[in-house]
Amino acid sequence: MAEMQHLSPEAHARLAAELKDLTTRGRIDIADKIEQARLLGDLSENGDYHAAKEEQGK
Repeated sequence: MAEMQHLSPEAHARLAAELKDLTTRGRIDIADKIEQARLLGDLSENGDYHAAKEEQGK
């Protein structure tokens, strides 16, 4: 089982803010990037599309 790690209140607040940003604004930004890349056509050789999908997986 994983060892329990303790966070300072500041670290917890920073991580909570980062999570909120990634699950709100971040998701919208990535979805927009994917949509724009799809509009460019063939996805098999579309670097913008693949980069956006990779970012989405993080």
